[in-house]
Amino acid sequence: MVIEIKVDQALLDALTGIKEQLIQMNSVQGAPVEAKEKPMTLEEFTAPEYTLQEVRSKLATLESAKAKELINSFGAKKLTDLPKEKYAELMKKVGEL
Repeated sequence: MVIEIKVDQALLDALTGIKEQLIQMNSVQGAPVEAKEKPMTLEEFTAPEYTLQEVRSKLATLESAKAKELINSFGAKKLTDLPKEKYAELMKKVGEL
């Protein structure tokens, strides 16, 4: 199952503004808050999430050598070595073939 959510830039900007205000409010109240991660891009926020089984199934439609080449292009020796965050990007590349 794939669920796709599309968010326009205005909404993303509004959410970013709310986040910044919450950080300010917390730091004023004496609890300093530090951002530990970089903010998500719109593409990252809207990227579909895939399971290992979905990715494995899609790769099975390719020739074995091509599937292995794609996995290796992400710096992984096998699919299970690939971080889940990279599944959407891999699926996009498979779809481009």
